[in-house]
Amino acid sequence: MADDALQRTIRRCVALVLIPPSVLVIQFDRFMQAEAYGYQLHPVLSVLVPGTLVVGAAGYLVLSTLQIDRPESADRQSGDPDEGDADSAAESA
Repeated sequence: MADDALQRTIRRCVALVLIPPSVLVIQFDRFMQAEAYGYQLHPVLSVLVPGTLVVGAAGYLVLSTLQIDRPESADRQSGDPDEGDADSAAESA
């Protein structure tokens, strides 16, 4: 497995692992508010941080699935024949 593919796989796994605990923290805060136990988490800890993690992780997964986050894929699709020929010419010489 190439280094780029391995790094991409690790980032995707981390994104997948971050989503459930973040949603659980948000739901725990909502549950405590609804049941009126008198316990409140700080709004930054209960909504802003987990919400940002969920949106960021889900956004990364969507972009990586669509491969929008890979600018080098645009270079490969541009159809520049000189790019591949220079490498093959150097190898044959």
